[in-house]
Amino acid sequence: MISDPLLKGRVEKAFMTLQALPTSERARPMGPKSAWPEMMRHAKRGAILHRGPMQFAPNSLDITDCYLIIDMLYELSDMQRILISARAMNVSWQSLQIRFNRSRTHLNRLYQRALQALSVQLNEQNRKRELTKGT
Repeated sequence: MISDPLLKGRVEKAFMTLQALPTSERARPMGPKSAWPEMMRHAKRGAILHRGPMQFAPNSLDITDCYLIIDMLYELSDMQRILISARAMNVSWQSLQIRFNRSRTHLNRLYQRALQALSVQLNEQNRKRELTKGT
């Protein structure tokens, strides 16, 4: 099984990648150089105190993983999908409590079950991928 923090980080990165992708075909990619040091460019958004959101430049592996995670989310129920995506985008538990009219404990339990279901799906896909590599 995939560990919880690793899966949460992977889902967060998938949503960061989705937000960083261009919104139209006319949008230009970000430049290859950055004035920020390497360590700062790969830090999570909000980790550095500065004005405005930090730019995140996804590579091809990030984009592939993003689409893989999104495809897996469609296999989950609506409630599970909303909880995983909301928590990946740092929506507060209080906002979710108001929206769904449920306690934080209940929402957290549903969120953990959704992560477990996503983990099972990822493990099944990894197993299928290993079987096809072997043949």
